[in-house]
Amino acid sequence: MRTFARLAWLLATASFGVWPLAVLGAGCAESSSGEVLEEDSGAPTRVADSGTKAKDTGSVEPGPIADDAGTWPSCDTKPSAITPRPIVDLWNANPENPTEVWLSGVVVSAVSGSVCRSNSACQIFLQDDETYASLSEGALHAIKLFVSAATAERFTGVSVGDRLDVRAWAWRYTLSGQNEMMVQVNSQLHGCTRKVGTANPTPTPVTLNALTIDAYENTVGPLLVRVNNVSGKPGTPTQTFGLYLTGSPVSDAGTKQTVSASPYFIKGGAFDGLSQGATTNFASVSGIFGLFVPSSGTTKYLEIYTRAMTDIVTK
Repeated sequence: MRTFARLAWLLATASFGVWPLAVLGAGCAESSSGEVLEEDSGAPTRVADSGTKAKDTGSVEPGPIADDAGTWPSCDTKPSAITPRPIVDLWNANPENPTEVWLSGVVVSAVSGSVCRSNSACQIFLQDDETYASLSEGALHAIKLFVSAATAERFTGVSVGDRLDVRAWAWRYTLSGQNEMMVQVNSQLHGCTRKVGTANPTPTPVTLNALTIDAYENTVGPLLVRVNNVSGKPGTPTQTFGLYLTGSPVSDAGTKQTVSASPYFIKGGAFDGLSQGATTNFASVSGIFGLFVPSSGTTKYLEIYTRAMTDIVTK
């Protein structure tokens, strides 16, 4: 139950739409297959990109609980104090502390696990437009909306292809070795979405060598992409596996610049129908360009989060 003391704490720490980093010090950890863990849960160790799937630990969200339905915002009307901004403007502003923002008519390109679920932290990926002709055109036009486990029940209706108005908090998350521009909603940073239409998000064609750590963190962001004519050796259905250009020397998954295909955004979190342990040539692999950072922050792993088996086209 929220007390007056907790309300006083919230009011004392608020500062014209910006919150101190200490409020969010627990962060946004992911499992080895991209699964988002709850705040303050700690990420599991990832060994050589094994793809072993770690379950949500169910940790209680830190800080005061602000769950009074009467104080939760609605996206039916944009607050007059917030100016609508495209996603690219958030990247250019690059706020160091959480800053309240409003995004108008952005496109949902992916949802972790295919749908947000109550009591499980969730990632929703957003783009300014349905698709882009090239990586340079789509650069900085995509962003992750990270929703904490304690607030995920408010986002269970969000689906790929929705056009949304979004109210959330933008900032560059630099704790625990991470360096990611994102928008966020949790028990301290309230937010909402409202469906205003539909869209058909289509992957932007890119090359594997364009998908680098710097590109994800600074110059491109989590764009919906497609790589053509690549090969890989799938493991068990829940494991990630490294991709390389067909005909080029084989590269093992887990090295810093290897891009791995991940099943986490597929419903059920597993590939289906791929030949385990067999080198396979793919006409194309599509998904969200992403980055997994273990809790140690010492190594970062590049991923393409496929959303359905239709994102993987075998030759």
